[in-house]
Amino acid sequence: MARVLVIGGTGRSGSEIVRELVELGHEVAVLHRGEHESEGPTSARHFHGKGDDEGFLRMVASEFRPDSLLHMMVLNPSHVEVIARTFSSLERFVMVSSGDVYDAFAAIQEGRVSPHPVPISEDAPLRTGGYPKHYTAGYDKLAAERAALAAQKAGRLPSVVLRYPGVYGPGPVREWYWVKRIQDGRRQIALPGGGLDLFHRGATRNLAHATVLTLERARPGTVYNTGDQRQYTVRQLTDLIAAIGAHQWEAVPVPAGTWEAGTPYTTGGNIFLYDQSRIEAELGYADVISADEALRLTVEHLAKNPPGPIAQIHPRAFDYEAEDAVIAKYRELAEDAGGGL
Repeated sequence: MARVLVIGGTGRSGSEIVRELVELGHEVAVLHRGEHESEGPTSARHFHGKGDDEGFLRMVASEFRPDSLLHMMVLNPSHVEVIARTFSSLERFVMVSSGDVYDAFAAIQEGRVSPHPVPISEDAPLRTGGYPKHYTAGYDKLAAERAALAAQKAGRLPSVVLRYPGVYGPGPVREWYWVKRIQDGRRQIALPGGGLDLFHRGATRNLAHATVLTLERARPGTVYNTGDQRQYTVRQLTDLIAAIGAHQWEAVPVPAGTWEAGTPYTTGGNIFLYDQSRIEAELGYADVISADEALRLTVEHLAKNPPGPIAQIHPRAFDYEAEDAVIAKYRELAEDAGGGL
């Protein structure tokens, strides 16, 4: 068994990761700011401090002496560099990254259709431009990935990159877009492009399992996509969430771009679907919870625990008067099209 240091580890998937590592017999320590204590196993040790404070990291390295390190909060190359300088005897360094490094993701943000084929493999074209202004200052996952892989090539840090998809599970997640509508008694919902968009998602338990497998088995220098093995279009999610909430509404297709506050998984006509064959073949990944069950648990949690504002949900998402105006404008077109665009 290994000593595993997790930087971050108190969020939705992080708590699940720590729990699975402890259940497998690993000795685990979590390094975080102390602002949010996880509900994970009491046997996991906690260090409170900043993940980019080199002096603090040296103390943790000396006291805990980890074999592997999982960093869930890498935002830019400086975060990688401080780890490379501080931890000199790691067997594996796993950096949690994001699909926002792909050009296909940049296309969604920029309102263009990606020319790249799907599913998106780890070797697909990466973004060439910067990140939107609303991202955290200094955020650059792509540069961080490159720094980690360069450190691996130079023999300084045995790096593995794990690209997360859209995360969901019990907690403040994008699915609130639908659950709040159910609670507000909405009987119609506008779906840009008919809801045919697809954005790769991953349940927290499945992401945790993929991360643990990566910590235990991955070959340094490798990049992996991860997420649920079963994926749903926006229209399918709309119907599934309504069924879970015992609710009925009319899903009204409207042309893409006509409802700016469309669902948080609306992609402007893109299919953002990962190829997960590498992590399945090399690490033996398989979902530990079905997408249907994970969605049910998510919806039920949100119904009982309404969250505050969620960054991925448009500020006008619940402006029902504006949404109704869009629906009224295009309802006749939808009916003429037989319910689909």
